[in-house]
Amino acid sequence: MVAFIKSILSLLAIAAFTNAAPTTDADSAAVEKRDVSCRDDIEGGRASLSGAVECINYLASLGDTPCRGGIGGTAFCNRPGVQITGISDTWQGAESPCNNVARAAGAILDRCSRPGDNTVKGQNHAWGNGHLLVDIRNI
Repeated sequence: MVAFIKSILSLLAIAAFTNAAPTTDADSAAVEKRDVSCRDDIEGGRASLSGAVECINYLASLGDTPCRGGIGGTAFCNRPGVQITGISDTWQGAESPCNNVARAAGAILDRCSRPGDNTVKGQNHAWGNGHLLVDIRNI
């Protein structure tokens, strides 16, 4: 009976791994684009944490309204001490629903904020569109 159960469990494990979706280079690139960057060597200072939270709440309140960024950058929200910008990596521009931009900015807050000085700075690709980079900094 024990051997029978081991055989069943082995078959289930093989079936689970066989049915798993294979990962391609394109999938890996899409995952890499989701990585949040907290680089401090990019122009612009660290932004106000409270201002960033206000902007994220504002962008989330816009729901499915498109947030469209250009190759030169488009300001989605300005508050004292913070700007959230969308930067396209294509000449045609790129857009994502504003609530997806807010999600990307929220991930920046989670990963890049400094509670000690209440600042944040970082970049992350918008949910739903890897061609739109969301940037938080003080301009």
